[in-house]
Amino acid sequence: MTHAKLARLHSDTPFTPPDMLLTIRAAVNRISRTRWPVGLEQRISIWEALQAVTCEAAYQYGEEDSKGQLREGMRSDLVILSADPLATPPQDLREIEVLETIKDGELVFRA
Repeated sequence: MTHAKLARLHSDTPFTPPDMLLTIRAAVNRISRTRWPVGLEQRISIWEALQAVTCEAAYQYGEEDSKGQLREGMRSDLVILSADPLATPPQDLREIEVLETIKDGELVFRA
């Protein structure tokens, strides 16, 4: 995987709560909270946004050998979502909810 060409995303934590679904929606749609288009030429695909908040985030922290991918021997925190982001139209990503969160093999959140 060549990391030089892939998207890098960030949040304004601690000033805003970390919300990776919001980060994905923003990168894919490039629409402000007031529904104003912002930098539409900078939009990325849903797949690229998912990569940015998983394997690319691990790469940014120098943890790509232990995090960011679902592979044997890797640490994996998981979320169960109400819909498949890859099968969801970009404008409907807002409707996806986190149903469960599993961290270090333990259920830590259930909606």
